Amino acid sequence: LLDTGIQAKLTFSRIKKKPLIGNLKGKVLKSNFNLNFIYDENSFNINNFFFRDKNLSFDSNGNIVIKPYFRINLNSEVNSLNSKIFKFFDANSFLNSKDLVKRFNGNVNIIFKSKRFSRNLIDDFEIKTQLNYGRLNISNFFFISESKISCISNLNLLEKFPVIYFSCSINSPDKKKLLKKIEVSYKGKDEKLYLKTKGKLNILSNKIN
Repeated sequence: LLDTGIQAKLTFSRIKKKPLIGNLKGKVLKSNFNLNFIYDENSFNINNFFFRDKNLSFDSNGNIVIKPYFRINLNSEVNSLNSKIFKFFDANSFLNSKDLVKRFNGNVNIIFKSKRFSRNLIDDFEIKTQLNYGRLNISNFFFISESKISCISNLNLLEKFPVIYFSCSINSPDKKKLLKKIEVSYKGKDEKLYLKTKGKLNILSNKIN
């Protein structure tokens, strides 16, 4: 596509018989992607999908069901992530697209493991999401300096003012080490920390209880 920074190449290894088997690779601005697929009119099976960008890179496998209802099931492993990309996400625009939200159903699982000796705040994390007709359930856990932080949350994206209800816990073998990682000074030594929280977060008004 001229003057857009978008280019792609589609190759079929089988086209005369069903299902269709092929490969799609391309470039969007400075991002590169490549995937193998099997298409049988009702669904896409996706294998060896990789996406590479200076701010985000990941590998995925899964399938997208088109008929009779649209549904996506995807397992992804994040290789690198720059948290600055989240500032470009406009929650208001997404939540105002109610008809679009209704059409998205499925499960997406994301895993990230930080490289050794990296300066990432989070050592590794795993997020599991389930979306059905606007109702989103999320369970996740992540590690910061051997401390495990886990959360279970849910919300209805179709509500006028969506609210996230959450239940979280922090289990740390070394309170001082955890606080140092998030740049909080603490003088205590050899102290464990266990904390449980429950609450709700209003996304649009940025209010938390």
